[in-house]
Amino acid sequence: KLQADRELVLEAVQGFGGAIRYASVELRSDRELVQEAVMQHGWAVQFAAERLRGDRALMLEAVRRCGWALQFASKDLQADRELVLEAVRQNGWAIQFATVELRAERDLVQEAVRQHGRALQFAPDHLRQDRNIVLEAVRQDGEALNFATSRELRGDREALVRAAASPIAIPGSQAPVYTIRDVSVLPGGHLEVVAYSMAGGPGGGT
Repeated sequence: KLQADRELVLEAVQGFGGAIRYASVELRSDRELVQEAVMQHGWAVQFAAERLRGDRALMLEAVRRCGWALQFASKDLQADRELVLEAVRQNGWAIQFATVELRAERDLVQEAVRQHGRALQFAPDHLRQDRNIVLEAVRQDGEALNFATSRELRGDREALVRAAASPIAIPGSQAPVYTIRDVSVLPGGHLEVVAYSMAGGPGGGT
């Protein structure tokens, strides 16, 4: 059968990783072939033999290319913090496939909502009422506020949206960089500073 022809299958997956799904059961257990498929398309790991979906190195390759591939990882790997972090960095929605324990880790949730704000819905209640986490989520997607569990936060939609629009609203975020163009001394000893942001837009202040 052609699906059992290793050379033919290798040629196929080098062109399209998803072609591994049509290979024989034996070839879907062939690590080299599966790895080649995953290098093309991370989601192709779903067609691999179960034992390969528990192969940490292989799954790392998969989630770095497609965060969604985390859903096909073994239960042990869905509890692997490094692997989950790689997955959510690629696609924030992947946090939903992590273990309950990892979905309760603040930095993992924060990374997830930076990628996709509505990934907030997969976090536990205490993180969905954390103002800074919610700010991160709303900054990426205003609709994420619907998943905040704090009535106070949901009721303060306008203030949250304004805060989310500020690049310095959240501790740990990178502050904007300015180039000083001119400094003048005004009456009363006040300084007037003309500056340009890294994006090139002029700004001023006293």
